[in-house]
Amino acid sequence: MKKSGLSVLFLGVGIALSAQTFNVGLKGGYEAAFSSKNILQTDLISSSVSQVKSGFASGYQVGGWMRLGGKKIFFQPELLLNVKKTTQTFNVGGTTQTGTYKTQAIEVPLLIGYRVLSVGPLAVRLNAGPKAVFDAGSSSTLSHYANVVSQDFKSASWAAEGGLGVDLMSISLDLRYSQYFTNTYGVTFNNNQVVNTKGNKQSLYLTLGWRLF
Repeated sequence: MKKSGLSVLFLGVGIALSAQTFNVGLKGGYEAAFSSKNILQTDLISSSVSQVKSGFASGYQVGGWMRLGGKKIFFQPELLLNVKKTTQTFNVGGTTQTGTYKTQAIEVPLLIGYRVLSVGPLAVRLNAGPKAVFDAGSSSTLSHYANVVSQDFKSASWAAEGGLGVDLMSISLDLRYSQYFTNTYGVTFNNNQVVNTKGNKQSLYLTLGWRLF
């Protein structure tokens, strides 16, 4: 995935060097994250893990974007703060406990875009590319069991992202899907890893943007 990210970055630089347009804007919106392995019934005594139900987490993202390119094809890197919350159920010594997670990350999508329709002030486009994700202070209530449990929020991970966008004058609306490819979170009990997961593996984003210039 790292090679794909570098390939898109080099392609984006090539598009940028021949750019006919240059735009900068702000964006923000809602995230719905899903994973079949997000909420687990985990026995930290026997180190056994069994799925009890699908996971769901909701959150938001805010940040900025830059767009360079031509009338059809363009390169759009973004810098975003993503925050979401979810829960996970654990069995600690026969007692069921629920841990609450707050994940904070800096996300850097590197997207190649293509305008499929452009009529006056209205444009419809497709965006797709890799996304680098860097942990920015995630935490959970599992710290209450620090004497037996250690948790590891991965410092960096990779995902792919793509979707459909609509521009109307200075306003933009985007609907995107994201898929993680590397693990983002781990839990260790008495030096035995009992959870090693991608966290919320799939996410849907609905964001509203504003072009500054």
